[in-house]
Amino acid sequence: MEEEEALRETYFAELDPGRRKELLERFSRDHPQDAEVPLFQTLWSLRHVDPKNAEHPVDTFLWQIVNLISLYRVPGFFSGGTEKEIRAAMDALGFSAVAKYGDKGREILYLELRNAARRYFSTCESKSYGKKLMGIVTMNESERRDKLAREVWQLTEGLSRRFETDEDMALFRKAVRDEFIVQYPDGEERLERQEKRRTKKRIA
Repeated sequence: MEEEEALRETYFAELDPGRRKELLERFSRDHPQDAEVPLFQTLWSLRHVDPKNAEHPVDTFLWQIVNLISLYRVPGFFSGGTEKEIRAAMDALGFSAVAKYGDKGREILYLELRNAARRYFSTCESKSYGKKLMGIVTMNESERRDKLAREVWQLTEGLSRRFETDEDMALFRKAVRDEFIVQYPDGEERLERQEKRRTKKRIA
């Protein structure tokens, strides 16, 4: 049981899709009767298998995080179909796929969403993410963290305030926020600053 739990923790801690596939295959081979195996495999396929080209590596969950940030930024005049697009994004993030697994399905999906959020955060450490002024100037580390905190706020608070959301979106929001706070010691403080900035704008 301890070995099984350790392998499970390693799987959700790993960001590299290839390594995660190896861990999943090992878990499936060593624990074929485990009730979680089909659930893990379902989420793996949904996230990393391109239905049009199985040989083409993808990360659907990572793409949907970027998509949801973009949906938040859609101007109000053009946002008529945004709620429908948010619902489609939740489906793409696995909520429909895990529904038949009940609470266990949502528990595992929460961990998968945290893994996807952490992978997104890791991409934000690149120099290209920290460009400003038409790509001429590079942000310092604090500025990059503020930019990421702004995006996390948009995902965890902004979308739910602009559009009607449901319990699926609530779980997604929790996964993103929890992972941000775990990864960055000052993450909660930065999110609070983002909240204060929005409050000032509304008052103004």
